Amino acid sequence: MAEIKIAKNSGFCFGVKRAIEIAEEVAQNNSGANTYVLGQLVHNERVINELEKKGIVFADSIEGIPKKCNNCFKGAWRAGNHIF
Repeated sequence: MAEIKIAKNSGFCFGVKRAIEIAEEVAQNNSGANTYVLGQLVHNERVINELEKKGIVFADSIEGIPKKCNNCFKGAWRAGNHIF
């Protein structure tokens, strides 16, 4: 059987790690209201599921985010600044 080796520095890039940390921090300090993200912060279902458990909602379009949302992020993979 072939051996699988994981690189010493494997994992998410700095930008993805930072985006996840910021979203988690905002969700934690958000007094029970949802934190919305347009698109995804990372293409990893396990991580997305964990973030959803923390009150982070991922929207596929701007229409999926309430107009009076105070905590909204744009995922790096989804759309340009023209939508805001």
